[in-house]
Amino acid sequence: MDCPFPYVVADGTVFYGEGGRSLAWDVATDTTVSTGSMVSQAHDRVVGGFEDLEVDVSRLAGDWEFAEPVDGYEGILSYDGAWFLDNSGKPTIVNWRDPDQTVRYDPPGSVRAATFDTDGSVLVVTEEDGRWSGWDCPVDARCEQVVAPQRAEIRLVAWDL
Repeated sequence: MDCPFPYVVADGTVFYGEGGRSLAWDVATDTTVSTGSMVSQAHDRVVGGFEDLEVDVSRLAGDWEFAEPVDGYEGILSYDGAWFLDNSGKPTIVNWRDPDQTVRYDPPGSVRAATFDTDGSVLVVTEEDGRWSGWDCPVDARCEQVVAPQRAEIRLVAWDL
């Protein structure tokens, strides 16, 4: 017997797996539906799946959207559900609804980690000559250093290489 394992909770819905199936439980209505594929992340009524597997959002209560994967992006979904962050090399964000909207950040040093901040900006950790720095990178502005160079490694919650 397989035990249910919750993977993502968002907007009153628990996305979980059980017995090889991918399910969504709407807490308010106490209804459970199959999603077809496992939900890997969800924010602001937008879901993303694993490895280009499409999630069937038509069965979910309300107006959920499936964030279509963008070619070449290892996507971390932003908290507003609008952007994917690619953390390979120099961090880049792309609007999954309009991939022409792409922002590439280029703080000095080697990027070691990046993730979304809750305000929508991208937090970036760089390392250069054995010194670690932290950067805050808004969608519409240049990156600003928020942690001065230091010898101690800086680690980010939720995404760490």
